[in-house]
Amino acid sequence: FRLVAASAAAAREEWYSHLELNVLPGLELKKICLTDSANLCLLANGLTSGVVVHIGLDAIFVVPVRGGTVVGRAVQESSPGGHALTTYFADLLQQTAPHALVTTSRWPREVVARKVKEHDCEVWPTRLSERLGHNPFDRDRTLARTDAPTARAMVGDTYTALGWERFLPAEALFDNRSNDDGGLQDMVLRAAEQAADEIERGARGVDADRRRRELREALLTRVVLSGGTAAMSGLGARLKHELERALAQTPNGTNTPVVVREPVVVAGGEQ
Repeated sequence: FRLVAASAAAAREEWYSHLELNVLPGLELKKICLTDSANLCLLANGLTSGVVVHIGLDAIFVVPVRGGTVVGRAVQESSPGGHALTTYFADLLQQTAPHALVTTSRWPREVVARKVKEHDCEVWPTRLSERLGHNPFDRDRTLARTDAPTARAMVGDTYTALGWERFLPAEALFDNRSNDDGGLQDMVLRAAEQAADEIERGARGVDADRRRRELREALLTRVVLSGGTAAMSGLGARLKHELERALAQTPNGTNTPVVVREPVVVAGGEQ
C-alpha cells in the first residue's frame, strides 16, 4: 500500500530494481507479475474500481482505483495505524481488567489487546460523543459510566466484562478533531474527490463537473475495508453513516449513494 502513491515513485522503482537484481535470479524466474494489494482487495469483492481503506500496522491508506489502475496522486496516508489503537486499548484494559492481563503468562499484553480488539471491540453506529453527551476520550469519565452495554470477552485466559472501552479504539478512527488528516470519512471523500479530478484533468465546463461528480459517486459505491483492525464489528456501517453525513453537508452530495463492503483481511492483520 505504501508504494502505490505517486509520491512514492522513487521508492517503488528502487524496490522493483532490488527485486529484479536480487530476488528473481535466486528463484530462477525470468519474469514475475506484481499486483498491488489494493487491486487484490477489490478483486476479492468482484470489483476493478473502488476505494480501498486499509488500516495497516503503522498507517492508514486510502487508495482509489479505476479500472484496475491506482490513481496515485489521490492516495491518502495517515498515521498512526492499527498498532497505536492496540496500544491504546491495552492501556484501557490495564485500567478496566488488570487482573485478566496479570493472569496472562503466555502472551504480551499488546498481543492480548490486539486479539480482543479485532474479535470483541465494536463500533458505535453513530458518533459516540452524541450518545454519551461528552468527549468519549475523557477516559475516566467514560469508564466511570454505569450505562455501558456490556459484553463478555476472553481477555488472555480469563473471561471479563467489557463496557464502553470496547467502543473507543474504533471511535478514534472517525475523530477528526485531533488529526490533521481527519477521520476515515474525510480521507475517503478526499481520495474520491481527488481521483475524480485527476481522471478528468483538463476537462472544463458543466459536463466536466457532472462527469467528476459521477466518477466520485462511482467510487463511493465501491468502498472496501482491509486489515485486521477493520474486522471490528460495525466498522463498515459506521463508515457508511459518516460518509453519508458528510456528503449531506456538501453541495450536490445529499443523494450520493454509499456502499461499504466488509473487510478483506490482508496478511492476517497486524503481524
